[in-house]
Amino acid sequence: MNFLTSLVHYDDIIVSGANTEEHDIALEKVLHRARERNIKFNKKKIQLRVTEVKYLGNIVSAKGFTPDPEKIKAIVELPLPKSKQDLQRLLGMVNYLSQYIPNMSEITAPLRTLLKKDIQWSWHNEHQKALERIKKVHTSSPVLHFYDIDKLVILQVDASQGGLGACLIQEGHPVIYASRSLTNADQHYAQVEKELLAIVFACERFNQFIYGTQVTVHSDHKPLEAIIAKPSSQAPPRIQRLLIRLQKYHPTVKYVPGKFLFIADTLSRAYLPDEGEQQELNEDIEVMVHSMVTVIPASPEKMAELKEETANDETLQQLKQQMVQGWADRKHEIPQNLATYWNIRHELSEAEGLIFKDHQLVIPTAMRSNMLNLIHESHLGIEKCKARARAILFWPGMSKDIYEKFIETALLPNKTAGTVIRHLKSIFARHGIPDELVSDNMPFNSKEFDEFAKEWRFKQTTSSPTYAQSNGMSEKAVQTVKRILKKADDPYVGLMEYRNTPVTGMTYSPSQLLMSRTTRTKIPMSKELLLPAVPISAQQQLEQRQNQQKQNYDKSTKPLPPLEIGENIHLRQDSIWVPATVSGLAPAPRSYIVTTSDGQQYRRNRRDLLKTNIPPSTIIEQTEDVGEEQPTIIPQPPDLDLRNPPNQGRPMRTTALPIKYRDYVMK
Repeated sequence: MNFLTSLVHYDDIIVSGANTEEHDIALEKVLHRARERNIKFNKKKIQLRVTEVKYLGNIVSAKGFTPDPEKIKAIVELPLPKSKQDLQRLLGMVNYLSQYIPNMSEITAPLRTLLKKDIQWSWHNEHQKALERIKKVHTSSPVLHFYDIDKLVILQVDASQGGLGACLIQEGHPVIYASRSLTNADQHYAQVEKELLAIVFACERFNQFIYGTQVTVHSDHKPLEAIIAKPSSQAPPRIQRLLIRLQKYHPTVKYVPGKFLFIADTLSRAYLPDEGEQQELNEDIEVMVHSMVTVIPASPEKMAELKEETANDETLQQLKQQMVQGWADRKHEIPQNLATYWNIRHELSEAEGLIFKDHQLVIPTAMRSNMLNLIHESHLGIEKCKARARAILFWPGMSKDIYEKFIETALLPNKTAGTVIRHLKSIFARHGIPDELVSDNMPFNSKEFDEFAKEWRFKQTTSSPTYAQSNGMSEKAVQTVKRILKKADDPYVGLMEYRNTPVTGMTYSPSQLLMSRTTRTKIPMSKELLLPAVPISAQQQLEQRQNQQKQNYDKSTKPLPPLEIGENIHLRQDSIWVPATVSGLAPAPRSYIVTTSDGQQYRRNRRDLLKTNIPPSTIIEQTEDVGEEQPTIIPQPPDLDLRNPPNQGRPMRTTALPIKYRDYVMK
């Protein structure tokens, strides 16, 4: 007796025979073996004694293998092109597979005439016939191939503003096509979420082909390479849920520019209508998103206010639009007010009218002061307030807004890097490691301190040399401490009293700002002052004070124009100006690297640099015994008086010979 044995592919088994008797014998053997191995079958999916069956994307019958209509439906029901751009995408897919298409030029000739500049768009019968021929060649051999379990699998995926497209490819040949429209909920996803949704859609649609198989996914969204590699717990809620759906497939995502994803790109824009297959996934995702919103510790009234202010915040609405449309490839291509979100752009998501950075709520500008007050109600110190804020809230520069005017001091036996590092560790142990440490240059620009910053994971920013004003807050604190040391009999008592004295222009002291209470001193005070009490209006007072200081300073200043690399300038060196050239930009704002005529390089603030059109020149140096000999000309910077900068409408001093001041002052 001759009968076919069963064919197994993962969780699919097909049993066949030349007649009913052979079929039943083979089926009985399969069931007996399954009982031995405790394997159970899904009764609803069993197709018993049928003349044809769907298996691995094909229809198996007495006639052999033919493509499953579902496998090629995305091409067979491809919508008509509605514009030249739609037609260009379609022909791009045809060209991509041209090596497998006989007589391609003849087939596409009527369609290519529509792309000519002097031809008006009008779809006629010859164009329809050409489209039907294209569909036929793409859904039959030699273009379409049967699936081979021994060949490498590549999924080509893409997401447009309205749909998803996918194609399973083996050795350059399409095996199965798929597309669907985005639901109303899907269309509000951020672009990164749509692109990940396209991968989930492709994997689940092609489940019977790729389950248990190593699969490479080609996507034109480069951030997905890193997102999929990270733990799902670190992702925003929608992405987290999509990553969970992908866990059973283990896909490797590879970035491929969109111009090379011809099939997926075409299908994502000429998509089939959604048939409700994604309803379960959408509901699953939105439940998770909703749960993230509901756990925000805020009253219904506060939540309503957050949503209203988010809707009224122009920057956040621009941010939301940018998220949905997709971010530009380069930072300078986005609106300037969104630049602060650039580095976290792939961590942002939208849920129920609110914007989140991962699981942190992005606070609209109008409510940030109010949120700071709520944070301080916890009566925690500054670092705990920051930690609490970072856990649930976000806005650019949030850490800078939580500020407390609290001075720390330490007695240093010397100013070596090791000594400074040891005392900083003590301060960090009390208040926590800062995000950024702003300092002057010595000893903070040493190799030892650089290694300390890397080990303790904080950013180090040094001020421009000779420009202490750029680190003005610390310089002011140094002056304050020096004054206390000079006047106080016991400097620690003086420091304690300073910390409990209200900041100028405010009603709260540094201790209150840091610890939400006044600390006990030698001066008698009410016990109520020692109890924690949140300084409700402290943030507003501090902002008003800082703004007033800035306005007062700006009255007597004006911005200096920026300098260009290669520009000739004069550099302030102690009490003289020397010629130099701008050779680079320093990391700090308004700070430059300049090179003098003797090859020395310096880092200086813009204030110490003077624009000039005069190139670096030579001067005459006086010898000890001049006599009748000519002075020696040597290349070095001129010695210029600081009170009279060069190039200001007067002759430059160009000689070291004795000369009177009146000879080179401004005429």
